[in-house]
Order: sequence, then C-alpha cells, then structure tokens
Amino acid sequence: MERDHAPEVGAYLVDCASFAQPILAHIRKVVHVVQRGIEEAIRWLLPPSLWKNKIALGTAAFKVHVALGFWNGEIVAGAIDVEREAIGSFGKLTALADLPPDEELAAMVRNVCDLIDHGFVARHMSKRHKRPELPTPPALRAALDTNLKAKLNWTASLPRCVVNTANGLERPSAT
Repeated sequence: MERDHAPEVGAYLVDCASFAQPILAHIRKVVHVVQRGIEEAIRWLLPPSLWKNKIALGTAAFKVHVALGFWNGEIVAGAIDVEREAIGSFGKLTALADLPPDEELAAMVRNVCDLIDHGFVARHMSKRHKRPELPTPPALRAALDTNLKAKLNWTASLPRCVVNTANGLERPSAT
C-alpha cells in the first residue's frame, strides 16, 4: 500500500460492487499521480480526497452507479447536464468509459487543489454569518464545577477553535 493511500479507503473499495471497483481504483490512481500529497479519508461513510485538510473531491459507490464530485464542481468541472441525474459532477458512472479522459480529470484535480491553495471560498459559503456562541446552561456549568473528570471531558469535546471564556470553560492547552 502506498504512503498516501489510507487503508480504510482500500477497505471501502474492496466492499464495493464489482463494477465500481475499477472506476474508483482508476480515479484514485489519477488523483495520486497528479497531486502528490493529497490525502484520503472516510467522511460520512464515503471516501473523499483531501488537499490541505479540505475536501477536494469525493467519490461514492452505490448499488448500480458510482459518483464523482469536485468541491466547487461548477468551477472545476464546468456545468455538465448529467449533474442533475445523480450526486457529483458527472452523473451516474457505470463504467470506466463514463469518466472524462485522464488528461481532463488530471486538470480538474489540479484546478481544485489550486483553488484551495488560493483560499477560494464558494459563493454560498462566503455569505455565511458567524453564529453567536451559545451559553452553557448554568445548571450544567455548576455540575461541571463539581466533577473535574466531567469538566475535562466537556472541554475536550469543544471544537479546537472554540474558547468559551464567557462561561469559564476553555480547551486545555496541549502542553
């Protein structure tokens, strides 16, 4: 198994329907040849490819088709009519012949990674408003103050970027 290939993604491929295995294996090969350092993971039970910890493209195997979708697909892959028939950027893929040529697929992989490198934010994401921090209920705060183990578990479960100083709860430092 190559260094950038995640074993859990390999297991996903083995568990797929036999028609899907060559399609997913080919996509995987092209992605890794074109973009060194791209990572694999399992997210939401599906195997996306991550570039700098952001989803660049995703694949999914279903009973009778495979889906391949690029993040910011309309920009990367263009508006494709078949996009409406299934999730992803290319509609329902049932054979290797349904994929775009390798050169086009490689260019799309490079383009999506370049967008991520340059900090591109999709229009629908740029309009998001920061949500106000929710206060910790006083009864929960009081219970956490009396149980150190519970308080440590609570603070460890907070997102890494959140420091809830208004409620006296902070993520402990890693030092």
